[in-house]
Amino acid sequence: MANWKKVIVSGSAISQLANNSNYLIDGQSGATLTGSFSGSFTGTSDLPNLSTGNGLTGGPYDGSSPTTFSVQADGSTLTVTGGGVKVADAGITSTQIATSVAGAGLVGGAGTALAVNVDNSSIEISTDTLNVKAEGITNSMLAGSIANSKLTNSAITIGSTPVSLGATASSVAGLTLTGVVASGSFSGSFEGDGSNITGIASNLTTAGETGTGTVALKTQSLSILAGEGINTVASGQSITISGEDASSANKGVASFTSNNFTVSSGDVALSQDVTIGQDLIVTRNLTVQGTASFNSETNLDITDRFIRMASGSQANGDGGIAIQQVGSSDAEALGWDSGVSRWGVTGSFNASQNSLIPDAFMSLVIEGTTSDPSSVVAKYIKKGNIFSAANGEIYIYS
Repeated sequence: MANWKKVIVSGSAISQLANNSNYLIDGQSGATLTGSFSGSFTGTSDLPNLSTGNGLTGGPYDGSSPTTFSVQADGSTLTVTGGGVKVADAGITSTQIATSVAGAGLVGGAGTALAVNVDNSSIEISTDTLNVKAEGITNSMLAGSIANSKLTNSAITIGSTPVSLGATASSVAGLTLTGVVASGSFSGSFEGDGSNITGIASNLTTAGETGTGTVALKTQSLSILAGEGINTVASGQSITISGEDASSANKGVASFTSNNFTVSSGDVALSQDVTIGQDLIVTRNLTVQGTASFNSETNLDITDRFIRMASGSQANGDGGIAIQQVGSSDAEALGWDSGVSRWGVTGSFNASQNSLIPDAFMSLVIEGTTSDPSSVVAKYIKKGNIFSAANGEIYIYS
């Protein structure tokens, strides 16, 4: 059985083992056992005696012979089946339910649920609510119809002409339009130059990225000026706006060489293969989703103190460093075996793979703050690991 084993450095340690409750030597008793148990107990039972009552039959149990307890039921109202205790079929009788008498607009009774009796044409029950049914009030319920004479106001007066409800007036007398405000569209023509018409804007307000302006439409012209990289040309009733070619001194329309760039529907993208003949400085993050190759005769210098591999990973996996030898499939590798959570080495690693099968594992030394190896963190309880106890004793897990 795998466990922490004390390293014996002298004969005196044998006596220490014999008196240690964590070991069993030559029948030495006093061992502490943990884990699962199979078999039977022997000796006096510590279980208390169990008796019948409170719905149980079959007892008592005195701890010597097996006894089966059963749930007691009357068999008429409650029964006991293989699935447990249940209400017997027809176990609830009419004598156990209070009877009700129907009538006075109610139906049911005599052991059944009471309900309101409705004709379902003028009155209905909807979601447990008594309602007047839609269109349930008929003309006959309103004595045929409601005549104008039955209304408090049976007509309206326009000007000095009364018009009965439901009637049509061919003319309206006594109507004077004063201060009428009309809205809507207009068709036709003005008489004169329209100088007396009010409510029509005579100024045009303009707003740019910065600043605003006003153009008097009767006396001023609106000018559209060119900016850096933009030309404007007015001719007749048209204004043409075009872009200038870009230069080192002027922003404008630029072209992209097809050697390094592709342009489609206005979108500019790098070509599949881009060659940069000068130094490239990246001031933010550089993400390489393919293979990054550094061809140089000098060593690779990295300023950061830590190298993080599998950056962005969302799952456990193997990883490490491989040094290729004669071919790509026989590299010497130092890596992390995620399956057993240990560092290991191998001399036959294929660097094109994503998994590592170590030939040997790294042995770790745990410096204990106590003298008990059971305090070691679970992830370091591996064969070959060494525990250096606070009292100077040495343990190897095997």
